[in-house]
Order: sequence, then C-alpha cells, then structure tokens
Amino acid sequence: MRTLYAPTTRVGTPTRRVGTPILTVGFLFLLCLSACESTGFERLDPEPCDGDGTVPLTDEQLARLARRPVGPPPEDKAPPAAACRAALPGEVLVNEVLSRPAGRDLDGDGKSTANDEAIELVSVAAEPVHVHGMRLVYRGEQRGKVTTERCLLPFGAAVLVGSKAADFELPPGATLYRLDRTLRLTDSGGALALVGAGGEAIDKVAVPLAKTVTQGCVTRALDADRQAALLPHAHVPEAEGRTWSPGTCADGQRFPMCVAARIVARTFHRTIGQAAANEAGKNGNRPAEDDSTGR
Repeated sequence: MRTLYAPTTRVGTPTRRVGTPILTVGFLFLLCLSACESTGFERLDPEPCDGDGTVPLTDEQLARLARRPVGPPPEDKAPPAAACRAALPGEVLVNEVLSRPAGRDLDGDGKSTANDEAIELVSVAAEPVHVHGMRLVYRGEQRGKVTTERCLLPFGAAVLVGSKAADFELPPGATLYRLDRTLRLTDSGGALALVGAGGEAIDKVAVPLAKTVTQGCVTRALDADRQAALLPHAHVPEAEGRTWSPGTCADGQRFPMCVAARIVARTFHRTIGQAAANEAGKNGNRPAEDDSTGR
C-alpha cells in the first residue's frame, strides 16, 4: 500500500513580522502539505505530487475508483459525528450537483440510473463539522435526511447519494454520505437546500435546467466559493472538458488541498497587502484626507 507524500518545499525566513494573520497563512499552508502525506489509500498513478501537492484525477481514474470495493473510511480522516459539532449556516456548501447521470455510472454497478444522482458538499468551516440528521429539500419537497455519522474536515468534501446507490470508494479527502431515501433529482432544476435541525438553511443554491447531458452535472464556477454560481461542469475553465468530478475539485485535484491552496494564496496576498498598508501608515504615507465637508 503506497501513500501520498509531500514535495520538498523550502520556506524562506520572513523579514518582517506582520502578526496573527501570518499564523493563519502558516496553518493553511501546512494543511496543504499534510493533505499530500499518508492517507491509507493506494495511489492511482505513479506520478509524484505536483508543486501544490496534488495529482489531478482523470475521468478514467474516477471511474476506476467507482469500480473498486468500498472500505471503511480511516478513523483519522473521517471521525464520527460525535467528535464534532453540527455545521452552521454557510459552513457547508453545495459544490456540485449530478441530477442527470446519462451514461455516468457513479456507484460502479455497471448501470447509469437515477441511483447515480449525487450532490457534492464541501466544508469551509475552520474545524470539523457534521451534517448528520440534516434534511435535503429540493423544489420545496423533502428529499430525506443525512444518515451518515461522519465529520467533514476543513476543506474536505462529501458525496451525498440516495439510499439505493451501491457502495463505492471515493478519492482521499472525500467521504461517502447517504440519505435515508432516494434523491429523485429532476432535469427541470430548482432550489436545492441543506437544512439544519432548527430549520436554518446551511446552504441553498439554484440548480439550473438540465436540457442536455452536459448540463446534467453542474458545479460552482470556483470550488467552495459561496459567491460562485453553478455552471455546467464541462463549461468551467478549470475542468478542462471534464463532465463531472465527484469527490474532487473541478480540475480533478483532491480535497482539501485543491481548496486550501487557493485559500492560502488569497490569505497571503491580503496579509502582505495589509502589512504594506500598515507600514506606509507608520511612515506617514497616508492618503490625503477628504476636505469636501468643509470641516
């Protein structure tokens, strides 16, 4: 059993201390590296990790994963729900929706049916959370409750399927979740919501009309970005023509690093920009004050 490993990385010594935000950048950077270490899953290819600690998965590799027998998720990767709290609104996002399989055999049973419908969830919480017992509502109708009692780690993903889908294994960084009934998604689109125990919407999205096979799988234009709209998967630039990516980002790279790497980049630039602004203020290079009020 081979494992993922972290690439050799050199981190330069900072010349200026900018305070607490750097700790956040460091934490997220370490998260990216640790995600490329031992996972307990066999690698699908012999290639080493890319510079950002990831190896893209092709459609063929995803299909191979679906055909492999399922095994119990490693305890250290998907702890039981009792070890974490329930997700709050905005902490778990609907990231991808496969409402029209049409040739895509997600559960690897040799058939493409309604049982292959799925919803990919991604956690953007700063700590492990769970969605056990939460309800799925589609077009105003109850679609069932989440029965899986597993935590979602920060920037980790879950692929939610109906009760009749066969067992299958997902790439490292993703966990298989189930409802207590079939999904029964439709091609006509509509509002899709994950609802907490108190009736609060954890996330709510507008699933577009699926007129074609291509439109039958939609994903956020930018993975795990709550402001990003759902687009046909193949139309997302990062997907490079892939028509689906259950359990990975649209470009085929694995959670959590495919999301964490972007968070690191955004946080780093914000931190450095703020530090530069603070330094300019200390040196007296403040922008001119507005005298338009006459004060």
